[in-house]
Amino acid sequence: MEIRYDGGIVISEKSCKILLDPQSLPSFKPSVIIVSHAHTDHYNLKVLRRFPEVPKVMSQATRYLIDEKKILKNVIEVAPGDQLNFHNCSIRVHDAGHILGSIQIEIIIRDKKIVYTGDFNLQTRIILRPASIIKTDILIIEATYGHPRYIFPQRTKVYKQILELVKSSSKAKVSLLGRSLGTAQELTALIAFSKIGLFPIVHPYIAKINKIYETYGEELGVYKVIQRKEDFNNGPIIMPLVERFTKNLSNSENIVCTGWAADLNKKNYVTLSSHADFKQIVHYVLQSGSEKVYTIYGFSKFLADFLKHEHDIDANALQ
Repeated sequence: MEIRYDGGIVISEKSCKILLDPQSLPSFKPSVIIVSHAHTDHYNLKVLRRFPEVPKVMSQATRYLIDEKKILKNVIEVAPGDQLNFHNCSIRVHDAGHILGSIQIEIIIRDKKIVYTGDFNLQTRIILRPASIIKTDILIIEATYGHPRYIFPQRTKVYKQILELVKSSSKAKVSLLGRSLGTAQELTALIAFSKIGLFPIVHPYIAKINKIYETYGEELGVYKVIQRKEDFNNGPIIMPLVERFTKNLSNSENIVCTGWAADLNKKNYVTLSSHADFKQIVHYVLQSGSEKVYTIYGFSKFLADFLKHEHDIDANALQ
């Protein structure tokens, strides 16, 4: 069995070649492709279309988010608890707790179990369920925030901080900036269900994603959608954390919500992320009981070295 990076994460053993979260075209034809979730740094539609005859495994929500018109061929929609068999590989699906439809992948090849976490979150939040830690022989774990600089506060403290910032601002002007898929839905629910007496107003793109969350049973509360320019004065407004969407906000007070805030120490920056922080990542590794760990994304090399030297774990970064 071999685990490497080639366009995406590759797990291969004789006739079974699994390609996880492809970002570019691999040098081989995979037996099956798996997409962990719908953030664009975890899939590439051109690559997925390049292999029309290859089975593509993803959750139903992920399919809806990345392929609403169902153009992709040979897609297998799965849910946590489902099990599939390809050649000599058995694949089981688990919730990842990151964004809507995000999944962890448990793969059994012969007598070895491999788990790929994808992006995950272990904290209890106002939306979604946290991920479960899966016992495994080999672990492939994300390292987006895999550095001790990125230790996040408890969610209750973060929620209190955001609501206090909104209350202390000129409320008609305040804007909450967060990732459109994931953080923005958490912000929508937080403001809507809070006792500050204000309805969140969301950007139309965020509203579209909110509706998808609600279709799959996530309650986000009552919110309004920006209809005209005057609505920018009727906040709190929830906007995508992308420059082209925030050009109308120059006169507003911005609250920036991102995990990177943990290392920035800037005013009105709040540490809110749908990712696991450093402590969660290390906790997952230790609790998984894995004999071999591969780190991927973000601080993958630092995390692998940390696990080796601090916990005597056989760990390597996938580059």
